[in-house]
Amino acid sequence: MGRLCLWLMFAGSVVAVLTTALFDGLSGPGFGEFYAISSFAGGPVTVSEPGRYLVVAAVGAIVGLLTGVVLGIAGARIDERRRMGVTVVAGLGGCAVGVLPALALAYNAAELPGGMTPLVLYAVTSAVAYGLALASVHWVLRAGGDPAARATTRTTAIVLPVGAVIATLAGIGSAWLLGFSTTTSTWLVVVCVVLVLLSVTLAVARALGIGWHESGRV
Repeated sequence: MGRLCLWLMFAGSVVAVLTTALFDGLSGPGFGEFYAISSFAGGPVTVSEPGRYLVVAAVGAIVGLLTGVVLGIAGARIDERRRMGVTVVAGLGGCAVGVLPALALAYNAAELPGGMTPLVLYAVTSAVAYGLALASVHWVLRAGGDPAARATTRTTAIVLPVGAVIATLAGIGSAWLLGFSTTTSTWLVVVCVVLVLLSVTLAVARALGIGWHESGRV
């Protein structure tokens, strides 16, 4: 029940932030503006745009928690032996470390070192993120004594590039939909979309890895 609640809290936060950021990006105020929300004491209070998203994420997490509690009482459980969550977290962690330099440079509008072109930067960071994701998945599963660690690493090596391409195209499409603006809402929409699609990709890779292992293919 605890794992179920945690995952639903995470999902609730992502869905809440994605929905709000998409709405704001299409029709709301832009970067640097403030929002007015009602306080319990009465009367509106102003919060910054990032602060508002933190409130939205917290509300989404609470909704996810309550949903998890209800499902837990009803008897729903996560099969810990499948270790979907462990695989997803490990893979996302490796990807995040790999692409962090490129994201930092893009967000701060910094000049690339040594005359490096954006295409070269993206290619290098993508390769590093791919390698770190595979290494993270393999190491975490092996450290936990998972019998399907090798099979999962192989399926991740096959599935992850496809999922990364889809996630990249979806991220670009989301940015295009919002006019390629540099507002907080656009960044949040793109990050959430990519995060969700990569998570699904890693979960699929884990499911295939378990299937390969159980069938004796690896």
